[in-house]
Amino acid sequence: MTRPHGSALDRLAASRSSSRTMMMMGASLAAVVVLWVVWRGGSFYYYSNSGSSSSFGRSSSSSSPSSQPAFSLLVTLDFQDDAGKQEFLRAMMPPMATYVRRAEPQTLSYQTMQSDQTPLRLLILERYVDRQHAYLDVHKSSSAFVQDFRPQLQALIDGGQVKVSGQSYWDVPGVGFVNRGGNGN
Repeated sequence: MTRPHGSALDRLAASRSSSRTMMMMGASLAAVVVLWVVWRGGSFYYYSNSGSSSSFGRSSSSSSPSSQPAFSLLVTLDFQDDAGKQEFLRAMMPPMATYVRRAEPQTLSYQTMQSDQTPLRLLILERYVDRQHAYLDVHKSSSAFVQDFRPQLQALIDGGQVKVSGQSYWDVPGVGFVNRGGNGN
């Protein structure tokens, strides 16, 4: 990483003075602010941590398709048997998840979770930068969804192999966090 010539860290590193300088350097390092910024779909997503506080947020540019907060769907699938659930996990979700990761950069999360209390229940968490563009215009209108995934899921529903329910949500800006950069897939 290149620092501007004459930065405060350069001046401190070049200093050969007393322990007072070392104490000042320690205090400066303790106050370092961690900040990351990601540009997705006309918005900057940021995380900052200054030791005593942290925040996560979104700042939209004027070219953003929507000024709404991020939009999420939580879709619950209750299967009639394990064979149907395993077939869904093996044949339907991997191609769709791969497509979303590759072709939908405004999809923030697309993850399948297994209930720890109900073995035949799955939850699909879908999170988009906005509802109108990222979800409706891009994801829900994609050929992977319209021509492949949706008809396969509808066949399972019509055959009585799965019951599907869901709920949609808007992010509440400034409350909580989404990812620490850890064990996400």
